[in-house]
Amino acid sequence: MTMRERAGLQLLLDAQVRDACFAAEQKITEWESDIERLALTGKVHDSVIAMLRQQALETREALRAGLQEYEETPHEPLSWAANDE
Repeated sequence: MTMRERAGLQLLLDAQVRDACFAAEQKITEWESDIERLALTGKVHDSVIAMLRQQALETREALRAGLQEYEETPHEPLSWAANDE
């Protein structure tokens, strides 16, 4: 595999990581909506709702921190790929 091919694959991988993080953020938003609907029912204790809200917040923050770390980490284009140049 040439360096150019590895670089192209790295760009594809980077895009997939960003897409996965975006999808996860959307899922967290859905969870937050579910939590709010659950809270409105009055059938779940306020402390449980607070815990669920906190977990959603912490999950979102961890996801964003992980993506930021990934984006700030220099990547040699697929250094693990075989070099068939």
